[in-house]
Amino acid sequence: MPSVLFSAALFTLSLLFTLYGYLTLDFFDVLGRPGAAFFPVSIGALLIIFCGLNTAKEMRALNDQPTKEKPKTYSADALKVALLVLYFLISLNILGVILSMYSFVAIFLYLFNKNGNKLTNILFGLLLPAGIYILFGIILNTELPRGIIFGG
Repeated sequence: MPSVLFSAALFTLSLLFTLYGYLTLDFFDVLGRPGAAFFPVSIGALLIIFCGLNTAKEMRALNDQPTKEKPKTYSADALKVALLVLYFLISLNILGVILSMYSFVAIFLYLFNKNGNKLTNILFGLLLPAGIYILFGIILNTELPRGIIFGG
């Protein structure tokens, strides 16, 4: 039951995050390019989809379980992910999007893929943030947080 509640809470927070970004930030700048809301609303939409799917899966699993069997919980992992996302959101304005993404992915892979191939972790850790930056920062020309360190 706690995992269903946690999934539902994440789904609700995803909705609120997306709505907040949509209502408080400009989706397009004066030149018609994607504005400050584009990145959070895009990420928020993905969060809504995946958290909604996860909540539905958790509810189905709860209904399918025999009443005597104790469900497997991942509370510690869920807490780690929540704290890591909080770190990412706070670090965006301090470190900027590039350093925040690299540190987020590195910490995430360290915590959750310790037994994985080290080369794969390194490549994923380098290429995913670079790809996201190229897509949003260069191709879509979206204004991304530069952080205090880089004069943002």
